[in-house]
Amino acid sequence: MKQTSSPKEEKNGVLSLFTDILIIAITLMISTVLLMQHNTIISAVADNREDRYHRPVDPKADLIFGNPNADIFIVEYGDLECPHCRDSHAHIQTLIKSDWGISGTVAWVWRNGFHLARSSVEKAKALECVRLHAGERANNKAWAFMEESLSGGIYENKYPLERYREIAEQLDIPFERVEICRKNNEVARQMSQAITDIEELNITETPYIQFISGNGELLFESVGLLTTSQLESFIAKIIHSKQED
Repeated sequence: MKQTSSPKEEKNGVLSLFTDILIIAITLMISTVLLMQHNTIISAVADNREDRYHRPVDPKADLIFGNPNADIFIVEYGDLECPHCRDSHAHIQTLIKSDWGISGTVAWVWRNGFHLARSSVEKAKALECVRLHAGERANNKAWAFMEESLSGGIYENKYPLERYREIAEQLDIPFERVEICRKNNEVARQMSQAITDIEELNITETPYIQFISGNGELLFESVGLLTTSQLESFIAKIIHSKQED
């Protein structure tokens, strides 16, 4: 004999299905909100572009990877204790090693956006001092120093004297001069500029990325980690927009 469900069982089944659907909907909504918070993309359009704080790239003062006369600069404000900056590093590096970077169309700029701990500031000072005292190929050595710092120093919350000394020796950098520079605050001007940037941009999350043209125009900006495909999409839109102009 065929068994039929009671009205109570049918009601419970409907309620269970409704509850499952509601849970899925809430989960999707929360996931979407979290993703939007983590990757908030801000389009700097004509109405407010000039009002947004930004600085043109300066080859004499900025740490640049790639063509110093590029058409587009990916300017990354980062913290050497930020795990998202470490992840961002890999994505931007992939783009810079693509045709856009090889052709000199796009270059990458690192600026200090320290906000996590006092040790972040001391690490930023060390990086600037490396650039000042690394000797030949100082720019390349500073980038290598930064990569080693990001790969091994997340969540350290202290200044890694011995580890930095070892990195400097591997890169043939006079670490004693770097430490004198850092402790004597030889990099006071650079740190002051970094603090101004952080305050003006209200940086509370890194990486904070601005796309700036070779002419110093702010094109786009974003907060949070961007994947390689997202970066490529931004660059493509910028280039297409310029071609239309």
